[in-house]
Parts: sequence; structure tokens; C-alpha cells
Amino acid sequence: MIVLPKEPLPAVLDLTGNNILITGDYGIGKSGLLASTGYLLADPEDKLRAYPDILRVSLKTWQDHRDFVQAVAKEKPGTFQGIGLDSLNISYDQALTWTMKNVKFAGSFLTHPSENPQIAYPRVTHEFVTWLREVTLLGYHVIATCHVNVVEIKDKKGSLYNRWVPAFTGGSPTSTYSAVLKTFPIVGFMTIDDVAVEPDKSTLRPSTRPVMGKQVPDVRADSTRLPSTDPKNEQRHVIYFKQDPNWLANNKLNGFPDRVILSENWRDDWRLLQEAWNSEDPHEELPEPVETSPEKTAAPAGAQKAGLGR
Repeated sequence: MIVLPKEPLPAVLDLTGNNILITGDYGIGKSGLLASTGYLLADPEDKLRAYPDILRVSLKTWQDHRDFVQAVAKEKPGTFQGIGLDSLNISYDQALTWTMKNVKFAGSFLTHPSENPQIAYPRVTHEFVTWLREVTLLGYHVIATCHVNVVEIKDKKGSLYNRWVPAFTGGSPTSTYSAVLKTFPIVGFMTIDDVAVEPDKSTLRPSTRPVMGKQVPDVRADSTRLPSTDPKNEQRHVIYFKQDPNWLANNKLNGFPDRVILSENWRDDWRLLQEAWNSEDPHEELPEPVETSPEKTAAPAGAQKAGLGR
């Protein structure tokens, strides 16, 4: 039954009130982020098998995807903390395979939508997007991941550079690409960067020496014997939420800072994202895309290390 509001309602500004999409190169560490959430995880790639103590459902076929929605819908509301989808483009591939085997186009089956793109691709998009919307309507917070493709972009000056975009077909308003982006108001791009990391001051201890059985500060110690308190550069997983010409990101609610630096332990990823939400970290100015030639294109820092997943 519909209950009409009697007064204005506040906006939904909490983190779990907004679905999140994290994109990045294959093997960059997106699965570790999902594994750290404690959510029910849909795993069409079986990439999550290496993570312990998680709620994982292997989806090997498109029928498994359909059954997944029905199974979750039968559970009591609130049974799970949320739902994680890893990775959306693999689920799309399974939807495409199912459609080619089960749907006739102009009276015959196709081996690939490219054989009749005007009618086949919209049908695949409808199949996949319908499933994705059904997942979001289950009443749970949804975090999804997606691999990226690299496309070459030419700016107004005619210079070429790389752009990392979600690995979906098409860019029209009715394409799968557009439908997925409409589903997720928050989109982050994960990569590996060299970042300045402050040392953990809780582990720093002053130099001491024994005097008559007691430890006292060693005033004779020079600076070379003391732990350093200066920031040092380390390679870390970073999620960018600020829009940038080199990658797709979206932070419509401005709840995240421009970037969130993750720890070296995948178990901390979700906690760090939660702590970053509505934090007062200053927004940083990201560099403009490097103007390059067609032979050598620019990449976000650390993108060449995309195989360094956790």
C-alpha cells in the first residue's frame, strides 16, 4: 500500500543507500574489495574462491543468474548485509551467450549479435539490464565490479590519450553501457599508484638505555638511530572518485574524497571506504591528461602494474 508523505523527506546520503560500481583492469584487486564487505557475493568468474570466510555463489550460466535473484528474494528481508556482483561484464557475456542460443532473430539463430546488430544487441541489453534491475530491487545495498577497456580519445587540440572505460558494448542512451552507469550513482576507478604514506606513529618508540635497572630516554642517540617520521612513497591500491579525462569516475553525491588509498590488506578495504565517506579530506588537483602521439599513449600511474592484484 502506498503511503503519501505529509512532509518533505531527507535525501538519501548514507553510503549504503547508494549502489557503487568499482572499475579497473583485470586482476587489479577489485575482488578483494568485494570480499572485505561481508556481503553475499555473486561470482561468475570463480575469482573469489581464494578468499576465506565469505558468502559466495558461483554463477556458471545465465540461468544461474536468474536463479540467484529468485533465491535471494525468497529469504527474509535483511538476511544479508548486502550484495556484491563480480564482475558485471562477465555476467553480460553469459547473458549474450544465452540469448544467442535461445532467441531467434528474423526466424533464425545467430552466433553473435554483430551478425544483426540493430536487433540483436538491444535484445541482449534488455536481458542483462532486466536482471541487474531485479538485483537492485531486492532491497539490499549493491556493490559491483567491472573490468575496463582502453579506448583512444582525441581532445579538442587533436592530441590522443588513453581512457579507461567499463567493458560494455555501445555508448548510446539505450546501450548496456549507459544502463549500467544509470544504475550506479557512485563509480570509482581502481589502480595502483605510488603514494606518500605517513608512518604509523603508534609504532614509534623513543630510543632508551638502561640506567640502574630502569629504561630512560637515551639523550645520546643521534637522528640516525631514531625511526623516521617522514612520509615515504609506497605502491598502494587507490580508488579515484573524481572525474578525470583518463578514466571514468562519478561521485554525484560528493560523499567520497577525490581518492581513497587502501591498505596493504584486502580485509581493510571496505572499512576504509566507509571511513572515507563524508570525511573532511581535502580534494586534490589531479594532473591533466598527457598529450601523446598514437604510437605511445598515456596511462594512469600504476596501470602497467595491473596484474598486481591482492
